[in-house]
Amino acid sequence: MTIYDLRGFAILLGICAVSTIGAVLIIDKFRHNWSHRKIVLISAAPLPAILFALCLFIFIETTYFSSEEECGIDGCGMAIMAATILLISIVIIYPICLAVAEVFCKFTRR
Repeated sequence: MTIYDLRGFAILLGICAVSTIGAVLIIDKFRHNWSHRKIVLISAAPLPAILFALCLFIFIETTYFSSEEECGIDGCGMAIMAATILLISIVIIYPICLAVAEVFCKFTRR
């Protein structure tokens, strides 16, 4: 296993960390009286929520608004499969975001 095998996972961790840390800082600045648990749960949610909305859009677009001519041979099936894989990855992304938010919130809430 080389470093290039872990490149996708490192990019995923970086995106999760940046979005979650930004959310923690914004929430802590404007709602500093909120509890630790509330800040962690809310700050970990934006990235999975955006990805879920994207998957929902792909499902609705390909299922209800695409004709047979637009789908081609199996274009809609491939789009739905990609959205399904993204939904499965949300199950992995949210706990990572929770862990990042927990660690970073402990540093900011001293």
